[in-house]
Amino acid sequence: MYKQNYLEVVDEADRQNVFISSILYSRAVVFHPADRFTPHMKKRLVEVANKGGISMTNPLETTYVQSYGDKFKIDLHVSYLLQSHRDILDAILSFAQKIQLNDESYDAGLSLSWPQVFETLGDNVSRSDSQSDEVFFDSIIDSDDTVLSISLYDLAKKIGLSPTRDNYNVIENRIVQMSSVFLTASRLNKNDETEDVCMINLIKDFRFVTDRSKHKNKRGDGRSLTNHVFIIPDHRLLQSIREYGHFKRNQQWKMSSYRRAPVRSFIKFLTTNKPDYVRGKKLSWMVNRYMSSFLTPPNRTFKGELIKSISGYAENLAHDFGLSVVDCESGKEQVLLVDQRVDDNWMFDV
Repeated sequence: MYKQNYLEVVDEADRQNVFISSILYSRAVVFHPADRFTPHMKKRLVEVANKGGISMTNPLETTYVQSYGDKFKIDLHVSYLLQSHRDILDAILSFAQKIQLNDESYDAGLSLSWPQVFETLGDNVSRSDSQSDEVFFDSIIDSDDTVLSISLYDLAKKIGLSPTRDNYNVIENRIVQMSSVFLTASRLNKNDETEDVCMINLIKDFRFVTDRSKHKNKRGDGRSLTNHVFIIPDHRLLQSIREYGHFKRNQQWKMSSYRRAPVRSFIKFLTTNKPDYVRGKKLSWMVNRYMSSFLTPPNRTFKGELIKSISGYAENLAHDFGLSVVDCESGKEQVLLVDQRVDDNWMFDV
């Protein structure tokens, strides 16, 4: 950690091992485990448009979840989210450098500005061609906001992608999409009446920049292509993680080993439950429960393919989460076993 001007900048290696995900969008599988929009999603987007478009009373999808004794109705608005959106969001929350006002500046009532944030990369930073010039320097950053900073090279590697321009473009597009989507979480009473509603936005603001110090050819080719991103997570996202957090930052390191999106999604869902709850459950039952939490229906072969994939990652799951899949004596079912050394947050260090 070091201080620069009014800022406190914390490198990834110095950050605390905090929660980086919320049960509210993990137990409700908001991020669909597919690589592209399904036919159902495309049809539903047209239906919403024909009904007058986006409104609080016309969500794309709705599901219900239980968390710590509370029942919630979760609504998805604007567009759909895929597992690839979540991979990017969780990786940024886990591995990015953290930038915020230092204590003296905060207590003095100072504000944070984008030029100050850009200075953390040195003198070789410019606006990316994909970022509008009109918004690049605008808007004072709220004093309570935290800016997360990460190169697209590091981000791509952390989510198991090759650091290529095509993949950087995909990451940019996913970030833009996440900045417009929002959820509503309605807490329900025993009569399923709404007690209160919380809107959860994911990304409050972002800036795509070119860090020319990372160019192999320092003179470049005249273009300013994005190779670094700053994002401000929305405070309501961070609040949902503080109040209903699960999955620690250090655990996210393990996720790039799981190449299939449904497996990564299932792990995030499974770990919203305590190990004692999972221990001894039939795999097929747990997969059914996971699928029942989807906002959108999967294809007909999804369950069989997921169970097969889970078996293929048996060694990884045992090493990373103390989770084993064993055959019943009948040979017709598989049961989930959890190592007794796994704590309630699924931390397993052997």
